[in-house]
Amino acid sequence: MPSVLIAEDNEGLRKVLREALIREHFEVEEARNGDEALAILAVRHFDLLATDMRMDGASGIDLLKRIKNTDQETAVILMTAYGNVDMAVEAMKAGAFDFMSKPFPVDAFMLQVKKALAQQALTRENMALRQSLSVHYDPTRILWKSPRMEEVMDLVKKVAVTNSTVLIQGESGTGKELVAHAIHTQSGRVTRPLVKVNCAVFSEGVLESEIFGHEKGSFTGAHARKPGRFELADSGTLFLDEVSDLPPVVQVKLLRVLQEREFERVGGTVPVKVDVRLIAATNRDLRDMVRAGKFREDLFFRLNVVTITLPSLRERKDDITILAHHFVERYRTDARNSVKGINPAALEMLCKYPWPGNVRELENVIQRALVLADGEFIETRDLPADIRLGEEALALSGEEAAKSREEVEKASIIEALKLEKGNRSRAATRLSLNRTTLLYKMKKYGLIQ
Repeated sequence: MPSVLIAEDNEGLRKVLREALIREHFEVEEARNGDEALAILAVRHFDLLATDMRMDGASGIDLLKRIKNTDQETAVILMTAYGNVDMAVEAMKAGAFDFMSKPFPVDAFMLQVKKALAQQALTRENMALRQSLSVHYDPTRILWKSPRMEEVMDLVKKVAVTNSTVLIQGESGTGKELVAHAIHTQSGRVTRPLVKVNCAVFSEGVLESEIFGHEKGSFTGAHARKPGRFELADSGTLFLDEVSDLPPVVQVKLLRVLQEREFERVGGTVPVKVDVRLIAATNRDLRDMVRAGKFREDLFFRLNVVTITLPSLRERKDDITILAHHFVERYRTDARNSVKGINPAALEMLCKYPWPGNVRELENVIQRALVLADGEFIETRDLPADIRLGEEALALSGEEAAKSREEVEKASIIEALKLEKGNRSRAATRLSLNRTTLLYKMKKYGLIQ
């Protein structure tokens, strides 16, 4: 039975509201002023507080603030005969569910009470559901169940609260950027910026300017001073992805920042001091690069304060199922179909596949399958040829693998044409091909002359 406290100095209104609530089977308690309400709230919890704004003792806003500081689950409805827009805005900012101007119909009051309690029930249900999940979920959408990822996330929690430089290692597609985000969001710098740079996408000169900024006139096209990513990340976190691609001149400047917490912009002479936590990531072995003379040893040691090595998806097969279902839930609305899940046979194929492209590849496969699926479940026919061939495809020679893929591709085209009753345009859409490519492949496989 939901419980409601009515704090109202008008005895007549208190009686009307109490009787309306009791008829709807609510448990009701009354307070004649603000101080009496505070005393009652100090000893018990209520699902909802309906309070007048102006009373002797504590005001309605005082009660609202007390609720939000000590018992946030309680919904609050404020009532007043002196309402105005500013007062309503203040109430809503303070966390009130609704602001009602007197006089109001009792039916309108009861409607808001029920809405407030329905929203409260939904919030509690969501909290209970999250607590009951057998897999872990954090704000950066990292899902895991496997012991390998449990070790990784334990290390993330430990290092996040420090200011240590972190080096994240792992194959492409393993989620290095998500781990960097998890470290930042669990750190003391969470309210400050997380600035990201992919070192592999810029040429040497451009990358130096992107990271450290430049002065006006320092090179052709530098028409004004530009702050670099280090300045933008000041007091926050800078994430350097693919740090192994840093050219030598940038490696030298980065080493200085890590040692002295200062640098000069390109074309500048005045040191710029910064307070930045650095997280670097790479899909290559930096030790091998140091031995080959392609990466500075002193910079490697500066970056390698704490190393987090992410397992490949084939090393965390326990996570394939939960990740696949997560991507279905995430993308099925975009695909605009009625897919509810994955057929067990198709899921078995996903679990057996070695995933050279890791989590990113799995995500792309699910997105593609959602586009192709025409039933309630993703079927084996909706998966790419490599998935259906499984590990055998990777073990075959180049010529054998190509032949196997062609056989699967031909069968997929025949099946798509059958499902679309021979309509080539719709079959091409089903296969994520344009019509010209489909016609070419049909000729290649002897399906048309």
